[in-house]
Amino acid sequence: MIRREFRQALEAQHNVLLALWVIFACGILIYIAVAQIFLADRQLAISYAFAQTAKMFIWFLTFVDIATLFWWKRRFLTNEAILGGAKRYKVLQALQGHKGESEERAAAFVSSYVTGKVVAFALAEAVAIYGFALVLTSHYFVGQYILSIGSGLLLLLEFPSRGFLTDLVDAAETNRRSFNNEETA
Repeated sequence: MIRREFRQALEAQHNVLLALWVIFACGILIYIAVAQIFLADRQLAISYAFAQTAKMFIWFLTFVDIATLFWWKRRFLTNEAILGGAKRYKVLQALQGHKGESEERAAAFVSSYVTGKVVAFALAEAVAIYGFALVLTSHYFVGQYILSIGSGLLLLLEFPSRGFLTDLVDAAETNRRSFNNEETA
């Protein structure tokens, strides 16, 4: 049985994820603003060959990053992966006040979800950073806009779900109840 206070602490992690999501989303706008304010009117002293090579390399990194994001989600952010313990993280400090096995299990599940989501946010944000790198290395603003929009769409796909987090907590509690029923049978 999960205490009401601890359940609230577990569910409060959704607010933490929302705050982080907003920070990552604002970062995309900051990259565009910095490029427009500080780099739009400046001529970069780089060769054409370097700029073309840098563009190709940055686009390659972008595709690798996006593929990694989808792999990460499928491998570590599905319900089955979290409940099965595919990747175990240290329990978040805010959740270390657990008492009992079901609270400990719920804290582990929520910690895995929150940590995995932060990694996914960072991978989505990296796409916008690659766009900023396009401007820095080759003054290619169209590429920055494309990658910034792509990063925004990836972040939208990663929007943290309160329902998913609640389902993890419920699964931790249900698992313990099932264990008790089996133990007494």
